[in-house]
Amino acid sequence: MGGRSDGGRQWGDMPELFRRAPFLRQTGLLIALIVVGLAATITPAPAISGKAHPSPESASLPQGPDATPNFDAALPPDISLARKVRKGDTLSLILTRGGADQSEAQEVIEALRKVHDPRKLVIGDEIILTFERLERYQTGRLLSVELPAGTDYTVRAERVDEDSFKATKTKRALSEDLARATGEIDSSFYLSGAKAGLNADMLAELVKIFSYDVDFQRDVHPGDDFDVLYQRVTDEDGAFVRRGDIVFAALTLSGVRHEIYRYRAPGASSAEYYNTKGESIRKALLRTPLDAIKITSPFGNRMHPIMGYTRKHKGVDFSAPSGTPIYAAGTGKVVEAGRNGGYGIYVRLRHDQTFDTAYGHMRALAKGIRPGATVTQGQVIGYVGTTGESTGPHLHYEVIQKGQQVNPLGVKFAGGRVLNGRELTAFAAERRHVERLLAAQAPTTKVGAR
Repeated sequence: MGGRSDGGRQWGDMPELFRRAPFLRQTGLLIALIVVGLAATITPAPAISGKAHPSPESASLPQGPDATPNFDAALPPDISLARKVRKGDTLSLILTRGGADQSEAQEVIEALRKVHDPRKLVIGDEIILTFERLERYQTGRLLSVELPAGTDYTVRAERVDEDSFKATKTKRALSEDLARATGEIDSSFYLSGAKAGLNADMLAELVKIFSYDVDFQRDVHPGDDFDVLYQRVTDEDGAFVRRGDIVFAALTLSGVRHEIYRYRAPGASSAEYYNTKGESIRKALLRTPLDAIKITSPFGNRMHPIMGYTRKHKGVDFSAPSGTPIYAAGTGKVVEAGRNGGYGIYVRLRHDQTFDTAYGHMRALAKGIRPGATVTQGQVIGYVGTTGESTGPHLHYEVIQKGQQVNPLGVKFAGGRVLNGRELTAFAAERRHVERLLAAQAPTTKVGAR
């Protein structure tokens, strides 16, 4: 019909061609599968309904202050984000930067004020923001905010209706155990202790405790060692939250071991530290009234760095960064506070009929330090500076005995409480208990060859 050749097949003949050509048949099947796949890809997903409020752990928490969350199809309807508190942050800024609008941020802050001061943010703390999910990468209303309230509590503000939140405060599930840090002192006690896991507060307390009897400038040498048993508070995940009390500490200096035990005597208002003989290590005055162990100028004759001639240096100079807190060496009364010639900003304390102490070159006085005020041993009275005749930040510290300056590192101060009788027997039992704890407690952290 009409002289049509085989080379001129029409579209109506294509099925027969597929049947006769296996290669083309397979190719057509592949094309059909691709078309079906594309159709499935562009089919709209069903709308997500429900506004469940899962715990922050139920969603993927991105790392970094402004990271984009890594969403997954299996995530629940709500989206939780973690935000770290950075220097200069306010809670309002964190909320709005995280995606909340200004009105929501203000509603959260108003709710939190009823249980916690939202201004008390700590750099590095993590704040969890939970939002309603609109689409895969889009968030809607802010549903809740959770943040730490100190180390023991968390606070949470949760949406209760369209324009208000309710705040609650919950105690964290914390536990307490013992940790032990040991090590050999290399360049300094501070650096070696830090390597062993002792934080700055604990190191400062150890220096203060041992400073009644130990001159950290002259008595501590490389090769000496330390041993510290302390309470440690951890959270439900085992992460360190804070340290508790120092239960026991020892310094071995030039072969001589100095041990202290924390003990609360019957009838005492608080615990103190005692040596192995049951003698309180607390003395009437501290030898080093700040957390510094570098002496830049000892007591005695020296070439004055500003005047350029030799004269007697009637105190001890401790080098420390500007702003370092200065502690009252003992309980007493402020007799001078303010500018005093070459001393710069200066404080003089009267402790009893025998001893005064003086502190010079301060950057500023602590709040409430004025003539007539009463201070307790260890109370902050000012801050290291370089006022007056000074070439750099340091504390000039004097001990004045019956009107004459004496060497703070050489004078013998009266001791504290001495246990005897039943008190001493009870202390000996407590000491044996601590020794059993030490024997059972392997070092949590250890530095150097010990």
